Amino acid sequence: MKTDGKRWAISLIGAMSMVLVMTCLAAAQTAGGALPIPVPTATGPVPVSSDSLPFSTASRSEPAIDLAAQGYLEEEFFVTGTGNVYDWAPDGSIKVRTPGLPFTTRILVRRPSDKTRFSGTVLVDVSNRGDGFDTYATWGQLHDYLLANRHAYVGVTAFAGNVAALKKFNPARYAPLSFPKPAETCGPAGRAPEFEDGVRWDVISQIGALLKSNAQSNPLAGYAVQYVYASMQSAGDMPTYVNAFPRNMKLGNGKPAYDAFLIKDSGGPGALNSCAQRLAEGDPRLVIRNVGVPVIQILAQNAITANTRRPDSDAAGDQFRRYELPGASHFDLWHFMYRPPLKDITAAGIKPEDYFQVPRECEPARAPINDFPQPYFFNAAFANLDQWVRKGTPPPKAGFVELKDGKGPEFVNDEFGNVRGGIRSPWFDVPAGTFYPEMKGPGMCRSIGYWAPFSWTRLEALYGNRQNYTKKFLESVDRLVTEHWVTAADGDKLKADLQLR
Repeated sequence: MKTDGKRWAISLIGAMSMVLVMTCLAAAQTAGGALPIPVPTATGPVPVSSDSLPFSTASRSEPAIDLAAQGYLEEEFFVTGTGNVYDWAPDGSIKVRTPGLPFTTRILVRRPSDKTRFSGTVLVDVSNRGDGFDTYATWGQLHDYLLANRHAYVGVTAFAGNVAALKKFNPARYAPLSFPKPAETCGPAGRAPEFEDGVRWDVISQIGALLKSNAQSNPLAGYAVQYVYASMQSAGDMPTYVNAFPRNMKLGNGKPAYDAFLIKDSGGPGALNSCAQRLAEGDPRLVIRNVGVPVIQILAQNAITANTRRPDSDAAGDQFRRYELPGASHFDLWHFMYRPPLKDITAAGIKPEDYFQVPRECEPARAPINDFPQPYFFNAAFANLDQWVRKGTPPPKAGFVELKDGKGPEFVNDEFGNVRGGIRSPWFDVPAGTFYPEMKGPGMCRSIGYWAPFSWTRLEALYGNRQNYTKKFLESVDRLVTEHWVTAADGDKLKADLQLR
């Protein structure tokens, strides 16, 4: 599809009109009332050529993914709208602090090429900003499941720093992208960031509104979209969003922009804008509650803290599950897969020494990156979340990982040196090694765990022979499937993999 100057001009006029709309909406907000979510405008698909490809395109990821061979299309769209910066009160309500800030960002849309085979489910994956460029942790965990089940996937750029990286990667392609400048200064030095990331919350909301809309510019127009879910791994951003916005902002029909959330790791909620103070200890907003739609949060062992824990709930409006997963790492094999090649990352302005795969300083230096099969648990969690929304079927519940004195940060371990509690699995109930939740070294080393295998002598003392070990392991896999911790298809994969070893 060609993108001509007239079309871009129409998009600009739409954005200017939306500034007026958002300003009026801000003025019309009433106490206790939900702000309506406006629908932004999408332009695209952005043309692709040999010298102009989307950043993070699946065909160039490492390893590359041939989406066409799996019956999928990948297209990039630019999304233009206006957003507000908000204040967040201790009672959970929000109010507009600065209205009508224009933005243009991009989304990557991966959808079945045959509309009749589309499942009706869309996953919106908000990019992480930790590396200085778009990284999509949920895609790394879930992409096989999403493609196999004909779900649509939408990757969202939601941070000014990542927009800047895109513009460095290809200045011509990404020239239209922009985040607003701050409308105010704050802090003791009167400083302000170069761009206003506080608009990102409306970017997230409006992407959901767009995908559910009847707008002609909806990239999924013609697809029978039934449910839209959101996911993210990023330093408390998604917990902040789910605690502040679904209850306070609605679509024009009164329904939420997102029907459920799947959160990978992430800390407690934070401030909504750069001028706000950090949430104090004991603040009720630190714990995810009463979101209004189902929420599942999965935490790798080295991402677990006690300060955001709460009981699971099936209560209407407070449907929540917290899954603590022993053996999984915040940074693992899948975290570093399906990313752009180093050439593209360097072109985006990221210095090779600043882009880590596995930090060389970590000890033990020769330990392989943790390959605990976290994607199987994500697949089941997503399947369970979908059924929770569609049929009201509650997902399974799991206990917490045991922390020393109930607070940590030290874990309570069993006789094998592995942590007690959490989601039990064959790797802990039928152990063949000890999991250490962090490596020694600076920075990211503490987020990478590793395994130390048992000696053959110890394995023989525990199980007698391989047949006994295999029998116990397979029984544990069957329990995972029966209790819906992994899907039946993934249970078969686990069994086949064990038989091949």
